Formats: sequence, C-alpha cells, structure tokens
Amino acid sequence: MNYPVSSEAHCGGDLSDQTAALLASDPANGGNGSRWPLLGQYTFSAVGVWGQLQRALLHARLYKYEPVRISECHHSNRWIFSGREQFAAIYSTTEQAVDLSYVANQGHHLLVSEEPNPANSALCLQLSNPAALAPGQKPCGPFLENNVFVLADGQVVNGTRGPLGNNFGPSPYMITKGNSSYNSLQVSVQQTARHWNYLLGYTFAKCMDDGSALTGGVNCSNPALSRGLCHADVQQDLAVSGTVQLPATGASGAKWANAISRGWSISDITTFASGLPVTFSETDDRSLSGAGEDIDLPNYDSQAGPLFGDGSSQNPRTGKPYFKTNLFTPENLGTFGTSRRRFFHGPGINNTDMALLRNMALPKTTQLQFRFEAFNVFNHAQFQTPGGNINDPGTFGIVTAAIAPRIMQVVLKCLF
Repeated sequence: MNYPVSSEAHCGGDLSDQTAALLASDPANGGNGSRWPLLGQYTFSAVGVWGQLQRALLHARLYKYEPVRISECHHSNRWIFSGREQFAAIYSTTEQAVDLSYVANQGHHLLVSEEPNPANSALCLQLSNPAALAPGQKPCGPFLENNVFVLADGQVVNGTRGPLGNNFGPSPYMITKGNSSYNSLQVSVQQTARHWNYLLGYTFAKCMDDGSALTGGVNCSNPALSRGLCHADVQQDLAVSGTVQLPATGASGAKWANAISRGWSISDITTFASGLPVTFSETDDRSLSGAGEDIDLPNYDSQAGPLFGDGSSQNPRTGKPYFKTNLFTPENLGTFGTSRRRFFHGPGINNTDMALLRNMALPKTTQLQFRFEAFNVFNHAQFQTPGGNINDPGTFGIVTAAIAPRIMQVVLKCLF
C-alpha cells in the first residue's frame, strides 16, 4: 500500500552527512566524543577481591548524548553509564576484560501511520438502531461508516466519517508523532589467550513505542492506547562466542602431517534469547472507527486468571495454544479493546552456529581460507510467535511456523 505523507513529514536536513558525523563522534566508535559530552568520571580505590569488584563496577564514565537534530523531524537522546575492568591472569598470555553498562535511548517525532479521516463511533452506534432509521434503511455497523443514512424524521446523514467527510474512506498517512524508549543492562566478558578466545555478552532490556517500523498505526483518538512493546523487543539475550586454534602434530611428525594439520581452528556462536512479542489485532471493525486493523484490538481480562497454563502450553510441539485464548474476546461494539498491542513474548531462541576453518598462506600477504559452516548445528526447532488475530480462530494463539532448520555450507575465501 502506498501511504500519502502528511505535511509534518516533509522536513529538511541531509541525513547522510549529519548521521555520519554523529556516529563518528560516538566514543564507543573511537570518536572524540564532541557530541557525547562526558558528564562525569568516577574512580574509587580498591583493596582485596571485593574492592576489585567495586572498582570494576564503579570506575565508570557517564555520557549523555546532547540531541543534535539529524533532520528537522526526528531526534534521539541517548545515555550510557559504563565501567570496565581488566584482569591479568597467572599466565602472561591470557587477558580478561569485564564491561558493565547501562544504555538508554529515547526517540521522539518518529514516523508512524495515522488515520486522518476516522469515523464517529458514537454516531455509528446510534445509527445501528433500526428504530432510529427510516423503513428499509440498513443500520450502521462495521465497515459501513461511508453509507448514507436516512433517519425516521427524514433527515439525511452522509456517513459518519470526519473531518474529510464521506467522500474519503480510510487513507492512513505518515506523520512524525511517534515516541519510543529503550533501557538496558549490558554485561560482557572477554578473555583472550594465545590459542583461544571467547566473548560472553548478556543484555536485559525493554523497548516500548507506539508504532514499530511503520507496521502499526497510532490510535487517532487516544495515542496512549497504541503504546506497547516494540515489535523487535528482546527482553533477555545471552550470546557466547569463541575460537580455538587446533594444535598441529608437532615437530616429531612427518612433514606432510604437519602441513595438513597446521592452521585449523573451530569457532562457534551460541545464543539463548527471549522470543519476539506477540502482536494482537482485530480485523472486524467493531470499534466502528473505520481506522483499520492496526487500531482495533481485542479485550483482555487480566482478572480472569493467569495468561499461561490451564489448557495452554508454552511448548509449541504440543499443538496447544501458546497462551489462554479464552482471556481474550472481541471488543465491544463502538469501543476500543482493552488489550495492549504487544505485552508478552513468544517462544525463545536456542541456537548454535559452528565453523571449522583453515587459513593457508599464499604468496605475499594473500591467504586462502577454507570454511565448513553449520547453522543451527543441533537442529533445534526455533519457533516463531503465535498468531494474534482474534478473528482467525484457526491460528489465534497457535504457533504455526518455525525458522530455518540446520543448514550446512562449504566456503572458500581469498583474503588479500
């Protein structure tokens, strides 16, 4: 669908040059921090093991990004509070670093979709009473907002839409009124040795917005009803990666054995993460707003019991609903539903990718690299989120798809 763009969305400013300058000044990218003012640097003396932990947590820098409008429309505020401690192991060939960070971001005036010509739900609800209409008139109801109605006294009502009137149907346009917020605790542990290394990263985060990636419209009557988890929110994410260089046969082995066994290594990336949020929708226009399925949401009765259990299962292999679908009902006629668009997550990720590789030196500085790669090496089922459309009883609450199974490939790369 092609969306018209409102006058608010026509804003000046060259994104490419200003964005490049912004990213270049980010201290995390090695910049001078000109646009990331250092609010404070804190150093504490430390004695003993507990003191070292204190120093790791409290020897920190606090940056606040002073918002620079990278266009006349959109701007973002970012905060980073981070600390790092490096530890020297017994062996001089081993080094370990621990990072602890609080990262936050707020976005304002983001591009979202909004209906400029919604219907008057209260008026449509009045016109749904046959007694209020002339004989033979079809009452107002879902998807009938553009009809012409003749009242019992002969008065004509040219539909229930406004302010553009009955000549226009639903025509969502793009407008810069969206907001988002992101808060996270990020921890990383990195250790490097002569023949091996690993990196462990953990993030505990929450992202909220009222319109993700232009896929969800903002409620034109009450934008607060559209606020919920971001479409791509991942609450917890643990990733561990590492590389181990395999030993050669040694000096006592034959030359051909050394030539074959030299230069091999194994690497892997293992991820355990929360699933993506379940997105709810209702496509029957029972709100009588005529604003589309992005606005209509079902009712959710949180007082009727827990969201999980009692006939539902968070193991999609059972074929049962992922959550208790009986807690959700279609919205009352003429009103918006009480459920948030997104407020809990679907099945998580348990994935391991591995690679066996060998680097072979060629003349000058060129290398030939052989790689045997396996994605999802243990062939663990990675399920997608369950259906959230209450008007589709065949898929509502049911997980019907999974991402790719194990994939293996052989790669030959020339590095120069």
